[in-house]
Amino acid sequence: MKTIIIDPGHGGLWDDVYCTAGKRSPQIPPGFFEGQQVRKIANALMEIDQDRYKWISPIMDLPEDQQPDVSLKCRRLVYNGLPADLLLSLHTNAKGKNGKWQTARGTKLFFRKVKPIQARAFLNSYCETADLPNRGTARNLTFTILKSIHPSILIEMGFHTNLMDVQLLKWPENIARALLAGLDAYFKI
Repeated sequence: MKTIIIDPGHGGLWDDVYCTAGKRSPQIPPGFFEGQQVRKIANALMEIDQDRYKWISPIMDLPEDQQPDVSLKCRRLVYNGLPADLLLSLHTNAKGKNGKWQTARGTKLFFRKVKPIQARAFLNSYCETADLPNRGTARNLTFTILKSIHPSILIEMGFHTNLMDVQLLKWPENIARALLAGLDAYFKI
């Protein structure tokens, strides 16, 4: 059984108000805040599969209304103290700052300490299962997985500023199944 650390992207509550760093989570009706939706997807992932993978998510161990927006440095310190086969950082992407729907859509995957063929296999399976455009893979250029001791994948599961992507992302169980397809493809290589 493989052990997966789930990093639930940006967001959390501060004094009972949802917050996140920067422009990453605009509220666009009928859209959603990134952190809230990513946590729903992570919960669905852990509920759907309880046999193939062992899930660790220290940030999500608190009830949703008590989950802070944990700094990236703190996340790395916590995650690097845990044994795992993979760190899976879940995010949704954004384009623009004006709170309007944008045309950019699809999924991008960043990786570190992972073979490029594994990263591509994960992304191809995810995109095919989720029915989202594939924007390709890139070696790590992001902070969450920058200093991880684990093999790491950060996936931008789709754009929360694109109406078509939001229509797919708002179904956590479907996205969770796509993530499982990606994990299965990753570990087969």
